Amino acid sequence: MIRAIAAPSAALCGHATVLLISLPGIGRATPAIERFSTRYLDAVDEAAIAAERSAPLRKRRRLSRALVRWALADSGCVPAANASFTWPAAGRPSLLGGVYDFSISHSGDEMAVAISADGPVGVDIEITHPRDLERLLARICSAGESARLAGMRDRQTGLYRLWTSKEALLKATGEGLTVPMRNVDLAGVLVSGDDAVNCRRGGRDWSISTTVKARRAIALAHPTARLSDVATLSLDASDLGDL
Repeated sequence: MIRAIAAPSAALCGHATVLLISLPGIGRATPAIERFSTRYLDAVDEAAIAAERSAPLRKRRRLSRALVRWALADSGCVPAANASFTWPAAGRPSLLGGVYDFSISHSGDEMAVAISADGPVGVDIEITHPRDLERLLARICSAGESARLAGMRDRQTGLYRLWTSKEALLKATGEGLTVPMRNVDLAGVLVSGDDAVNCRRGGRDWSISTTVKARRAIALAHPTARLSDVATLSLDASDLGDL
């Protein structure tokens, strides 16, 4: 069932600038994904997706590309057939020559797609479960962040906030994982809770907001928008037939 829905037009052509789509359970929905994707993908999309060797990744890419096209078409901003993507070998992908920006993240059976009509956007989603904290600390945290985490009662939640915030920011800037996450200091997210924190990177100011609940962590990086004020569409796989 659709648990929370805001029309894409409210996100892309109205007061908000970002549409965030969350889809739990995509791993159990191959037939629904195929039917939905076929309505929105073009030959260029299909050829690019077919070149991917991993079947799970092919399914995720089909769904994420189709969702971006659907959101733009449903908002009335641009027909789905005209939503042309550019997927460079390096750097961030673009849509309609940069008129809209988008970011896609997967974790397990969950997906988040963020689309922005007002500046670059980055999103990251991670399923929360116990992990090897020490190994992740070494890969993700700066020295200052590690010291602050050491004094926290819930180190795992703090680490997920840092992890998703950094990935979202580096996606938004276009740097991606070419930059070691431990070289990016976002210690402010450890004390901000669900409030946004501001930082400057790549010559631009960013607002970074995170939430950790219901077994998932999500972070959004955007020049102005926050998770608390973007339009959010939460779908079950069975809803795809209605889009």
